[in-house]
Amino acid sequence: MRKIAILGILVLAVAVTPGRSIAALTFEVHPGIYNSYEYTDNYRGDVRNARSESIYYVGPSLAITGVSPSVSLEFTGRYARSFHKRFPEDDSPDIDLSSSISHTMSRLATTASYAFSRSLTRDSLSEPFGENRTHTGSVASTWQATQRTSLRAGYELSLEDWIGDATSEEDVTTHSGHIGLTRQVGTFSTATLTARQSRHDYEDTQDVDETNVSLLLERAFTPALSLGFSSSYNYEEMGDLRDEDRYDERLTCRYAFPRAITLSLDAGYGWLVTEYETRALRAPVSSLRPTGYRWVMVKERDRASAFVGSALLEKELEHDRFSLRVAREYTSEFTTDRYGTYETTSGSLAWEKDFLRGWSYTLGCSLDKRKPTGQTVEEEETDTVGSLSIEWNPLEQFSLNWSPLEYILVALNYEYLRTEYEILGTARENRYRVMTEVRF
Repeated sequence: MRKIAILGILVLAVAVTPGRSIAALTFEVHPGIYNSYEYTDNYRGDVRNARSESIYYVGPSLAITGVSPSVSLEFTGRYARSFHKRFPEDDSPDIDLSSSISHTMSRLATTASYAFSRSLTRDSLSEPFGENRTHTGSVASTWQATQRTSLRAGYELSLEDWIGDATSEEDVTTHSGHIGLTRQVGTFSTATLTARQSRHDYEDTQDVDETNVSLLLERAFTPALSLGFSSSYNYEEMGDLRDEDRYDERLTCRYAFPRAITLSLDAGYGWLVTEYETRALRAPVSSLRPTGYRWVMVKERDRASAFVGSALLEKELEHDRFSLRVAREYTSEFTTDRYGTYETTSGSLAWEKDFLRGWSYTLGCSLDKRKPTGQTVEEEETDTVGSLSIEWNPLEQFSLNWSPLEYILVALNYEYLRTEYEILGTARENRYRVMTEVRF
């Protein structure tokens, strides 16, 4: 039923799109062949149990695009069968699909998307090992009510299912809806108000209702410099376990340098209040006729506060894209392997550059240190991921114009994963991959 609801998001988007716009779409279809070889030195491994494995992938790929004056449609995907050398029982399809459709009118823009992935590959070593199937769907609209006011609303639905070796992990379904208002105040000031409601449904663990309200006030002092103030409130209700209130107040700054370089800063303070029930021993009410001690449930509160802030440096050119971000903040995460609020220190780097004709590289690294807060019962852990990918398109390098072929892509990839646990120790993994794809 829930998967039908996700597919219904795209059906609804098509239904509200005028038939004349759909009929005017011009389509391009590009079938292809995908294959890859991967070697890992920690397959199925945890801190004390590393096992190497060689994996082969082969299967078809497909890209479809459709364009008209008011509608755009895109679909990409691949289906690859995996073959394992040491663990043939893990042979299974590796699927990656994504689709989107957008419709634009004079004042109203609507976008819908759906994605599905099926894989055994973990993004970090703190995730469980097993086959993961993820469905995500969304629909969002923006209405330009007046020249100075715009309204937006949207709905997202995601399903995360685990099977195989990870059967002990819970499946999670998340429903999320949001509404927002952006108002230009005067010539240089803007106010943005956003409200979001989310529900995380677990198989066994207490379900979570999450509410977030945020306000951003921003003023442009020059074409390059803008300053502002942001305030947000987050409330989480975790069934009978506990409730959490989180407050966040920050000053913001944004500066645009020449050559498409932008620096964004924010700094302030965050407060976290956790309310939970605990047992207490109550004494007799009367000393003349004592009735004995008894256990009662009483509400307790934990309070915490911390400096919060982030810095983001971005560069956006056609052949050179760079992003560097560092942050320290309270984050609420409700997934298969995380449940609660954490004091998080994080950093990430992403750099994609075309350095020669037909050649490009992508460099990425991230570090996330999570410290449980309040009544979140988990270990403190640090996740580190680094990757380097070099891609080559011989058709582009040699200016070859072979009419049946759209492109040939050859990629070399290295990925390093590391997770440090407070008590268990440190887990590491190295991955090496050679991938080719031919698209007609």
